[in-house]
Amino acid sequence: MASSDHEIITDPWDPKCVRACSMYIPGQEPEGTKLLLEKIRGKRDRRIHNHTQAEEQRIINDQIVKSQGFDVDFLKLRYLFDFQPAFLDDIDTDTGRDFFGRLSAEAIEIYNKTEGTDFEFVEVEKANIYSNSGEVYFITFVAKDPLDQTKVFQAKVIHVFCREIVHSFCRLKPNQQVTCDDEESIAKKAPITSKKKRKHGLKIKRRFIHSDPQVDDLVLGDTLAAQPKSKEHPSSTATYENRAQGDEKEQRTFSELTNRFSALASFDLSRMIPSL
Repeated sequence: MASSDHEIITDPWDPKCVRACSMYIPGQEPEGTKLLLEKIRGKRDRRIHNHTQAEEQRIINDQIVKSQGFDVDFLKLRYLFDFQPAFLDDIDTDTGRDFFGRLSAEAIEIYNKTEGTDFEFVEVEKANIYSNSGEVYFITFVAKDPLDQTKVFQAKVIHVFCREIVHSFCRLKPNQQVTCDDEESIAKKAPITSKKKRKHGLKIKRRFIHSDPQVDDLVLGDTLAAQPKSKEHPSSTATYENRAQGDEKEQRTFSELTNRFSALASFDLSRMIPSL
């Protein structure tokens, strides 16, 4: 879907325009307007601002444009606009939790086909309704992936009178932070990755995570015992054999010299001297 589908069009001559307008002139509201306002933002009290109708209209439209229709603060409205929150648990309306749940399930199914994902709808968080020539629904809902990790999605659905419902777009809610569940799932995946590396004969550097040095020493000892002997061992053995052979050669030489000295000591020198 084009990126322009996400943006709010404020041109009143554009059929896709979304611009909140007050429904009644102050002082000329029907009897049920006050009850509807109380339903939207609770009973009026002194904390509600004293903005004029034009100022309040500018404020709500700024919020619509900034959040692209999904996050609007209705709690301090003094006037009734054609951009209102949906009452999900109201049994007297057709736009309740079940209705937006079906639209959300359809939206996430379209998203999965487009993005190649496998999310499953969980529940609707909230929805806003813009009523003009038809109705535009801004739905915020939760879906989960195959690992049961939940994400918040936003879907924009257009329902034109006398025509079918059209899904404008479905997306992940912007600026979502990683949750603790996401971090735990990453930690659970680590042993699986290591196992695959060992299967393919790749070397894995072992890290010690124990706070007890004795435990680390035991693990290190087991690791060294399991390793093959290094290349220094054969050379050390060869050096030892060379020294043994040298000692044996020196011992034979010493024995030969000893025998020669013994023979010279027992030799009769008178035989070598002529008689006078």
